[in-house]
Amino acid sequence: MALIHYNFDSRVLVQKTDVLVILPDVDWSEETEGKKYQTLYLLHGGGEDYTSYVRYTNIETWANERKLAVIMPCGTNSSYMDMAYGQRYYTYISEELPNVMQHVFPLSRKKEDHFVMGFSMGGMGTMHWSFDHPEFFAAAAFMSGGGDFTEATEYINPGIPAPQNDIFYPPFGGIDKVKGSEGDVRMLIQRMVQKWPKEMWPRFFSTAGKEDFMLTSSYEFANYMKSLGIDITFHAGAGGHVWSYWNEWMPKILEWFRLKGNLVDD
Repeated sequence: MALIHYNFDSRVLVQKTDVLVILPDVDWSEETEGKKYQTLYLLHGGGEDYTSYVRYTNIETWANERKLAVIMPCGTNSSYMDMAYGQRYYTYISEELPNVMQHVFPLSRKKEDHFVMGFSMGGMGTMHWSFDHPEFFAAAAFMSGGGDFTEATEYINPGIPAPQNDIFYPPFGGIDKVKGSEGDVRMLIQRMVQKWPKEMWPRFFSTAGKEDFMLTSSYEFANYMKSLGIDITFHAGAGGHVWSYWNEWMPKILEWFRLKGNLVDD
């Protein structure tokens, strides 16, 4: 199995940026010549970085067992947005990153072989990307992602006045600017339903711990998606907004993805 630290010059971000890539072990031979990996894009949460999943979960083992390539980019604290006061992280994640990765590594380009998952801020990024580009993914999963991410504000640096305490200030210009923006997930899911035929929608999975401050929002948003006729599975388990919870649920989600477990024809 290969764990590759890939640093490249992003034209969108106008800087060097880091990506960790997992490529599982494969018996390369004439039988596997020309075949590609199914691919999972794994988005980290706020305050974390591209190394977090390798440090705190068993993602390398799970990926190797399933012959799944994993792409772990760095999104800083951007909310994976084209930021009001910052860089264009959404354009980077949704356009430049897949293009670069598919040119450098043997990754399938088929919708049926693309998956995305994230926790907390990464759950929000997963929603944005999969709702905006449902044609790219077979399935998407958000852990502790909620449905109204603004609920997280009071938990960040309590006692420090806005805008320093407002995690939404750099990406949106303030918490009051989220509604109606590209970070408004209800608007995004409504737009997907209106724009894309149902057969193009990915399958969705959502989970949050019963002690997680995002539980109510996650549950309500899953029900809202169901009311729109969207295929979404929701589970609440024991735990909070912590790595132990996400480490427990990630292999369950990988099973739910229905991965092929081998290389695929591209």
